[in-house]
Amino acid sequence: MGDGGSATVKAISTAFESQLVAARDSTLTAESARRCTATEATRTASHRPDRSRPAWDTTRLSTQAGLSAGHPLGDASVSVRERRYHRRRLGQAVQRSHRGRRERVLGLQQEKDVRFVKESLINASAQRVFAFHEAPDAFERLQPPWQTTRIVQPPTSLEVGTQVILQVKVGPLWQTIVAEHVAYEPGKMFADRMVKGPFASWLHKHIVTPRGDSQCILSDDIEYDLPLGILGRTFGGGFARRNLERMFDFRHQVTQEACEQ
Repeated sequence: MGDGGSATVKAISTAFESQLVAARDSTLTAESARRCTATEATRTASHRPDRSRPAWDTTRLSTQAGLSAGHPLGDASVSVRERRYHRRRLGQAVQRSHRGRRERVLGLQQEKDVRFVKESLINASAQRVFAFHEAPDAFERLQPPWQTTRIVQPPTSLEVGTQVILQVKVGPLWQTIVAEHVAYEPGKMFADRMVKGPFASWLHKHIVTPRGDSQCILSDDIEYDLPLGILGRTFGGGFARRNLERMFDFRHQVTQEACEQ
């Protein structure tokens, strides 16, 4: 074969090789694109939230929020407004749960009311001791001498609804205290609640329990809370209890002396 034939065969071979290379590159490009598409679809699916169930466990939180067990957040038929409402309720439940956990960790959860009880055995009948408290001058006689007080309105009886108003001097200032009788069982007990005064809450029960015909137990049972919450209990709790102990020691002594004569 001459030089012209060799040149023609070489040109055909070169063109055929070029077509093979182009076909291979096209196949590789298509395969690469297919793989990229599949990878992207897998990544998207892995980050897509599961719409078949709620975004969080609603069983426990719905119980804390006061909702029913079948929570509406997982129901597709519930309106957007209802979803927002219940989502807000769940958020409030979570906040209360976290706040309670913090208080338990820090030891801040305490009983709101503090209880003080003073009991004394008196060698007199229960009727005699109860009658002493019903006397018109009993309230004045039970005021401790170290405390400067002015009785604005003494109790006219121990019955429910009766109010007592007095003023106590604290430093250079006078503080008004208003108490109202809220319970009354003749010969057994009476109770008063502070309406206005230095305590955040105050419920005082006066109880006389017979011990035979000539003895009885006089009990002063007080449930109270100081102002300022935990700060008041922390910094003023000891001071308040010491004052109560001193005052009711005096009151029981006065009652004993008056009833045991």
